[in-house]
Amino acid sequence: MVLLVERLLEDDLRLIYSLSVSGYQFQTVVIDYDGFLMDYMISPYSYFIYGEEEPEENPLYFNRIAVPEYWEIQGTGSGGEIYDFDDLRGRIFFCGTEKKRYVRTVEWLDGNRRVCSCDHYDKFGRRFAQTSFDRSQKPVHRTFYDGSGAEVITENLLTGDIILTENGKNRFFCSREEFVVHFLRQLEPDYILYNSLSVPFLAAARYCRQVKQLRHNILFWQEPVGEDIPGNMKMILNRDMAGTDLIAVQSKKAFQRIRELEIDQSRFSYLGYIYPEARQNQGSANALIFTNSDQIERLEELVLQLPEIRFHIGALTEMSPKLMNMQKFPNVRLFPAISEEQIRDLWQKCDIYLDINHGNEVQTAVQTAFIQQDLIFAFENTAHNRRYVGDGHLFSPDQYTEMAEKLRMAVSDPAVMERELGLQQDHAESVTPEAYRTVIGSREVSDGQEESSL
Repeated sequence: MVLLVERLLEDDLRLIYSLSVSGYQFQTVVIDYDGFLMDYMISPYSYFIYGEEEPEENPLYFNRIAVPEYWEIQGTGSGGEIYDFDDLRGRIFFCGTEKKRYVRTVEWLDGNRRVCSCDHYDKFGRRFAQTSFDRSQKPVHRTFYDGSGAEVITENLLTGDIILTENGKNRFFCSREEFVVHFLRQLEPDYILYNSLSVPFLAAARYCRQVKQLRHNILFWQEPVGEDIPGNMKMILNRDMAGTDLIAVQSKKAFQRIRELEIDQSRFSYLGYIYPEARQNQGSANALIFTNSDQIERLEELVLQLPEIRFHIGALTEMSPKLMNMQKFPNVRLFPAISEEQIRDLWQKCDIYLDINHGNEVQTAVQTAFIQQDLIFAFENTAHNRRYVGDGHLFSPDQYTEMAEKLRMAVSDPAVMERELGLQQDHAESVTPEAYRTVIGSREVSDGQEESSL
């Protein structure tokens, strides 16, 4: 069984985790390849680049990029630059693990600082692909290389044509879905699960026509529904394309909207997500805030109104005098330049997370707070991820008194805390493994799948 996704986003990871903990075994196939897939995932591109065995090397550290003599590489915590004396000739982008500064891509610039090409690096430290750009900065071609540097795949990003060199011969594909179908024929899946009506749907439909008529494929629908369902979904219902006998809608709002439409309802079911639970909420009066700046909405007002709550504020960097001045309050504790150990301790200690800092979210803190079973509150102008902020837990900045009162009630009454946590779970579309097994039923197992994490 194959789960076919176009690119690895948050909803894809939630679906992978939900299927895994429900007991289903499958091979995750990610069509877009960025070089940093998890070990249990595969891409059609990585399959033909690496063959059966992937190399055992480390990611490339930013200062090991090959540059001409006398060129200089400069790096920060978020990226890097390459200079030929005073001329900027390249920009370095990291893979997301900021503190380790591993290279994901390098953009090379011409004399006018326009991008002319982009090198793509993988988790093995290899340059596995290069994208070329035209004078208008539009990507036009991408070439993929094997370990020896030989061209394996050439993709025309304007026309969609793909040339694959396989066993010494060139294979030509008119579209990405044709290329994906050729890859699927190597796996020979019994069932295809997919969550997009673009390339995954088209590839699944073409595979069903060319190889065999699969009858139990599943579409996991993760998008809103407007005045009508999309055209490709109508094709599934009316022409039975892609062998799809179930459409699992992963949003209650979208599912209710579908129920209002005059279409065949028999193939639709609601099915949310399963989330990991790192710990149980203890109902303590410890609130956590992570920030990269001193701009924290209504912080002093909340601290003054809630003397019974201890506010723990952590920052990855040093704190400004304005924020350091908050330690004058007895119920505030500051953690400038916080360590990983301190972060772990605070996640274990705190049962409330306040998403009230302006600027960027710190280390996907809101999602982590949800997994830690923290009760999450946010202001409308600071909320970084509203999926995890339950009904009635989002306030306008001038409603800080109402937020404070609701926090006071939650920490003073375990029944209120439990109720509010339940609302938070419902808002995030949380379901159980039993719900997955009831809706999906049994499918034959054809591939192994390790349990993933969010």
